[in-house]
Amino acid sequence: MQKEIRQDKIVGSRRFSNYFWAFFLFSGGLSFLLAGISSYFKLNLLPFANPKELIFFPQGIVMVFYGTLSLLLSLYIIITYFGILEVGIMNIIK
Repeated sequence: MQKEIRQDKIVGSRRFSNYFWAFFLFSGGLSFLLAGISSYFKLNLLPFANPKELIFFPQGIVMVFYGTLSLLLSLYIIITYFGILEVGIMNIIK
């Protein structure tokens, strides 16, 4: 009887797309958070925009909320990317 062994590599969360989305969400979330904080303190914390002219209620609050949510999501993607879960080789013996 001949045994056939098939190996499948399980990539899991270590994909280039996750690295891209983590960077994209982090930079966008940080920009939104800084824009919301700028509208509250009437400071210009962003060099490429003038968010101190935004009204804090409701635009600034929404930007702080979405910025925080985006930063948390990017942190989750980074943690799952560097985690050792879901990575390995699956052996199938027939």
